[in-house]
Amino acid sequence: MTTPANTYEGDALNREAFGNNLSTLITSLNGGVIGIDGAWGAGKTWFGRRLRDGLGESAQIKTIWIDTFSADWHDDPVLSLLAEFSELVPAKQRDTFVNSVAPLAGKLLVAAGKAGLKAAGNMVGLTGEAVDDVIGAAQDASDAFIKKRLQDLTERKQTIEQLKKLLSDAVPDGGKVVVFVDELDRCSPAYAIRFLERIKHLFEIQGVVFVLLWNRAQIQQAVKAFYGQDTDGQMYLDRFVDYPVRLPNHHADRRNAGLRRIVESEIQKLDANAQLMFRDVTDLIAGFGDVLQLTAREIKHVCAWWVMAGVRRDEIVEAWLLCVKVKRPDIYARLANDEPNAHESAATLLNELPENSTLIRYYVALHQFHIACATKDLSTASEFSTYLFGRGTHDVFSRTKDIILRIEAIQR
Repeated sequence: MTTPANTYEGDALNREAFGNNLSTLITSLNGGVIGIDGAWGAGKTWFGRRLRDGLGESAQIKTIWIDTFSADWHDDPVLSLLAEFSELVPAKQRDTFVNSVAPLAGKLLVAAGKAGLKAAGNMVGLTGEAVDDVIGAAQDASDAFIKKRLQDLTERKQTIEQLKKLLSDAVPDGGKVVVFVDELDRCSPAYAIRFLERIKHLFEIQGVVFVLLWNRAQIQQAVKAFYGQDTDGQMYLDRFVDYPVRLPNHHADRRNAGLRRIVESEIQKLDANAQLMFRDVTDLIAGFGDVLQLTAREIKHVCAWWVMAGVRRDEIVEAWLLCVKVKRPDIYARLANDEPNAHESAATLLNELPENSTLIRYYVALHQFHIACATKDLSTASEFSTYLFGRGTHDVFSRTKDIILRIEAIQR
């Protein structure tokens, strides 16, 4: 498979190889669901759009992009999916397609609304017994009801089969439709669960591949919120995802360079005066981002706060504490409040350092600084003071609080 030129231009975290391998998998599948797991801010949307561009558009491969967060407030997931599939049908046949699927979808949505009542009870805190009473009040436990229920189930099965047949006709002959689903982890639990269930029951079709761009841990929490805290969210999701993969946070041996490109990219968005503020700290922010495993979005926040914090006096420590503020606000808050063991917690962030880093002397100095503050022992102060402060060590214990006050624009 040939990837269009410049598809991964600006790929600061070197994910092109992963994307090309994933494209190979997608083109080899006849159907199924791929779940690309990544933390918030890890660049899932950016990567997904490049992956889509890498697949290209041809007579054999059609792609759909669905931003579920923009739709979860106003409709059932099946409506969004059907609307996108209708766009794949040639214009001359589109009205016929829509007129055919609309009544079938309507029948299924009515049935699904009734079936989901019990599960939805968890969302409003109803007990199982109370929900059963609500459902029971709407049913006549008689032979007539049972007969009607069996008829409804038979009709529903036939409706699903008819709808699947119509959707299959929208898939190119011998080709496939790849549906990218973004922002599912930002939707309400009810909508996210409905979306997954619609995929499983209605869109499990030959030639249709779904690519979910999500934070799986957040969806697992949505499952618990919808079905109850005793639900095994991981096992539930395994029913829907055939090929779970993890979006790499960085290429194994080139992360620092990638983060530096992200920092530089963010700097270029600022005016000339603001850009000057980063003259001596670009490598520091990238390096500390490496240690703390900052995402692209978190790097953006660090750069914004660096501009807000204004004049610099202790650039190395300020850059480090800003990165801690973004990644570990709990530790940062404890440092700001001079809480016991706060410096020890900060030191643990530097226990595992990148190998062969040009900034290793700064990492070691920061570790020594936090340990000295934690133990109130100045015996090692001379080893780190020159690197971090360029001055004497008499006020080393007060430096963290002073720097945090400047970061928070409380003092200059």
